[in-house]
Amino acid sequence: MNKFVSTNGRFNHGRWLKEFKGGNITEGTKAYELGDMWSNDFDYIGMLKYGAERGFYELGLDALQKLFNSFEDVNYHRESQDLGNAIDWMEDPGKDANQAGERIEDFLARFRKKCASTLDVMGVKWQPNPSIERSMREAINEVDYSTMRLKSNIDQKWDSTDTMLDDMRQFIGASVAASGPDMGKELASALKLLMNFAEGESRG
Repeated sequence: MNKFVSTNGRFNHGRWLKEFKGGNITEGTKAYELGDMWSNDFDYIGMLKYGAERGFYELGLDALQKLFNSFEDVNYHRESQDLGNAIDWMEDPGKDANQAGERIEDFLARFRKKCASTLDVMGVKWQPNPSIERSMREAINEVDYSTMRLKSNIDQKWDSTDTMLDDMRQFIGASVAASGPDMGKELASALKLLMNFAEGESRG
């Protein structure tokens, strides 16, 4: 059996990459789409570009999980490790929301860096489009607050997801400090409901 083909008959692209350091790889005949699994014409380069360019918290847990599944299915475990760690923290942030947020951002930054590094090793001359990151982080600005009956001024203050997260972390920390651990549990449950709502909205 070809040493680059695993026992289940799939091409081990990671092993191939380690030995040949790139070669003449071209993008797959089928452009990568989020959640794609292995196929004969799998777009490895497209997947790596997607990770390097869009692997941010703002992509959402559901989308990040689909991206992780793609990496795992084609044996890109080195790149997917940090993404998996970020997902774990998103699913279970623990008691310290500030620490969780920092860990998530750190793991995702490592993931994007590894994707870019692998592309470089493959000889792919490419740079992420910075406007993609800006549009993802500023997407909250597109909300039409005029249709809402808000009880606070978040429409004026929450001008980015970073601002929103910072405010939420401070609010949670202050609430738990004032009311105790039970308040933290209540807020965690409420935020899980909101996360499910947001994922449902993202599916349309």
